[in-house]
Amino acid sequence: MYKRLDHFIIYDVITLGFTEATKSPLWILFIITVAVFNFMNIGVSIDIYDDTKKPKKPFPYYQTVIIIAFIGIIAIGLIQLFYSGKLSDAIIVGSVIFICFLVPFTYAYYLRKKRSEQLDKC
Repeated sequence: MYKRLDHFIIYDVITLGFTEATKSPLWILFIITVAVFNFMNIGVSIDIYDDTKKPKKPFPYYQTVIIIAFIGIIAIGLIQLFYSGKLSDAIIVGSVIFICFLVPFTYAYYLRKKRSEQLDKC
């Protein structure tokens, strides 16, 4: 009988616990699948959004990077304030947050810019 991937993961979480379930290769496959699905969904969302409204010129990329860096710095400050751990731990977490925000926003910016250039040619 065919079972879905998430059923195996749910079974592992219930029987072995969440910590043991995350050590499974199925967990890694599930996370990668969700990440790829979300990046594909970004492209669809941008295409639908651009078709429903008059397309705007994308704002400068450096503004996106500054906003994301600000979010990372706020995360570093909050971690240092509330968890009073080492500064290096807070910087690592802030850097990960920065990268996790930067990658999808960069991809969305690229898609919007490409779409804008295609509409300008027509």
